[in-house]
Amino acid sequence: MATNTNFYHDIDIFGRESQPGTAIEYTNADAIANALTFFLTLKKGEILRNPNEGGIIDLALFKTMNDTNVQKLGFQIKNAINNYFAPLIQLQEINLIPDYENHILQYDITYQDLTTFTTNTVTIYTNTSYQYQNFEYSVVEYVEMNLLRFIQLQKTGDPSQKLLFNPDDGYWYFSKFKLINFTTSDIYFDSILAAANL
Repeated sequence: MATNTNFYHDIDIFGRESQPGTAIEYTNADAIANALTFFLTLKKGEILRNPNEGGIIDLALFKTMNDTNVQKLGFQIKNAINNYFAPLIQLQEINLIPDYENHILQYDITYQDLTTFTTNTVTIYTNTSYQYQNFEYSVVEYVEMNLLRFIQLQKTGDPSQKLLFNPDDGYWYFSKFKLINFTTSDIYFDSILAAANL
């Protein structure tokens, strides 16, 4: 994260682009939240000039998930934030919400941004490959050419997203969108499928 006395700047940690060849950029409060997420999800060895740093959450993946280890992890996160992000932020609360059945640990980290004096919360999951629905899908009614253009625009923002069919409810999903009118009989079906799953 680049800084000067009144301005903070960071590039999207997931490598997403605002348009082809241009990384999404964040400033000030958004840059701090982006950098905090990046720092907490690093693995040891990923900081070039300081290979012993990072790995706070990554190390927890190899421990038994029980209440004692969850509390220890909360303490380690608190120390790391206080050591590396003061005086930019002041930690207010860390909530660790375990889902033992699905092997997921949700981290809700609430802090006050001391550059703007606003309260923000960063949420991180230990198992990002697990599809854990923590939001409501946005309904999209587009069909044919309108849906194709919509998918192309969304794909630009996050190329990793794929179009998936849920046989349980009979709907197609793309990222956070539920495509309620999209069917295999859509005249642009093949084009939409190809655009979404490049």
